[in-house]
Order: sequence, then structure tokens, then C-alpha cells
Amino acid sequence: MTDQRLAVLELQKQNRCAEAVAEAAGAFYLILDADGRIEQASPLCRPTSGPGSMRGRYLWEACDAAVPGGAAIRDALRRVALGRATVQIRTSYSLPAGGGGAELFWSFTPVLSDENKLIAVAATAFEVSGTRRFKAA
Repeated sequence: MTDQRLAVLELQKQNRCAEAVAEAAGAFYLILDADGRIEQASPLCRPTSGPGSMRGRYLWEACDAAVPGGAAIRDALRRVALGRATVQIRTSYSLPAGGGGAELFWSFTPVLSDENKLIAVAATAFEVSGTRRFKAA
């Protein structure tokens, strides 16, 4: 095998392991660009319309659980970019058909280059109340 093929296989393994850890923890994760557009999403938050359709969309537009907290999420991403440190927030959203509400605990962690440049943001969320699973809009 070539070095390139081995590197691709290692990246695939790391991606699948990260997905398994997030699913086991009951969380979902996303990799965002510095502006909040989705580059990668865990299986728990992928839309039913098919894989990849969230890619390139803003988190607060692509995920129904993130829509009501869009302003707080945008502010958290701004703070991550400025401070180069993890920012944690809570947002709330309404469950459909009068099902009450739910609360999410978000963590936005900067992914930095060796030169301290922000190259991505790892976002994770746990539902801390309610019973609904995350779904893309």
C-alpha cells in the first residue's frame, strides 16, 4: 500500500471512532468552518434527506434544534474566534405538536493550526432536557 492510501485509511478510522464515541455518549458533533458552516456532521444529526445535504449550510439554519438559539450560537462562534478557547452555552427549543421544550448544552472548541490560526470549530451538543432526538431542518 502506498503512504497516501494508508493515510486515507487512518483518517477514515479516526472519523468512524469519533462518530462511535459521540453516539455512545448520546451527543452529536459537527465540524464547522470559522463562520459556522457545517463541514462534517455526526450520524445523529444527519438529515433524512440524505448524507451531505447539511454540508455548507450554517448550523443555525440546518439543524431544527439550533434554529431558536441561532443568535447565541453565532455569538459563541465569534467568541471562539476571538479568544481561541472553548465556549459553552445552553439553548432551548420547542418540541413539535405541543410536546414542551428541550434544552441543549453546547460546547464549541477551536481547532487551531500550528500557527494558532483557527482552521475549524468542533461543536458538540447534549440534550439536557426533553426527549427528542436532533433532526436537520
